[in-house]
Amino acid sequence: MTPYYCGLIPARAGSKGLPGKNWLELSGKSLVQRAVECAVDCPEVVHVAVTSDDPRATALAGGLGVTWIDRPAEAASDVSTANAVVEHAVSTWEPLCRPGAHIVYLQPTSPLRTSAHIAEAIAHLRRSGARSLISVDRRPISTEKLLVLRDDGSVASHAGDANATGNRNSHRQSLQPNGAIYIFSVEDFLETGQIPITGSTPFYMDMIASIDIDTPADWDELRTLEKADAI
Repeated sequence: MTPYYCGLIPARAGSKGLPGKNWLELSGKSLVQRAVECAVDCPEVVHVAVTSDDPRATALAGGLGVTWIDRPAEAASDVSTANAVVEHAVSTWEPLCRPGAHIVYLQPTSPLRTSAHIAEAIAHLRRSGARSLISVDRRPISTEKLLVLRDDGSVASHAGDANATGNRNSHRQSLQPNGAIYIFSVEDFLETGQIPITGSTPFYMDMIASIDIDTPADWDELRTLEKADAI
């Protein structure tokens, strides 16, 4: 069965951390538009859809020649998960019903991801022999040094105090998903109802490309880089 790739861009209207974040503009284009254009410009992606409860998505999709999926309220709330978004898309978008369909899930909040990144990720997935892919920040982290914020405002060590102050070189290094690219088959998603993570091959992206916009501070950092011509 020959795989083929469908770009799916989630772009709900609301956001608590940064209101309207999907529609903020960078270099004259909304983050949603940038995500859609990345998918459209990638030759390996044969179909593209925006899934949204925002009326602005209808005009955007029409103007860019892609599909608009009218997302219901139950899949567009503050507590809705990416799994709910994908489940609705799979049940309503015909290209995902065909044998070999793979979803390339592209969040608008990764505005420095490019069509070249997507093409490279698809090529990497094919070479790896894995069934799914997740993009990660190239910089490894040490989970043994992480701290957990407790209800009383104090912190606790995630892996025990000895590990928190231990030698970093002795710790197993972990990877941080950057939210830019997820690739997986519809078949695998339907088996569990979840975007597959365990067993995925990692696709490394640099620090700048890994920027994820979730808070006002993230947006301020991006705008600072833009003004400094660093992106």
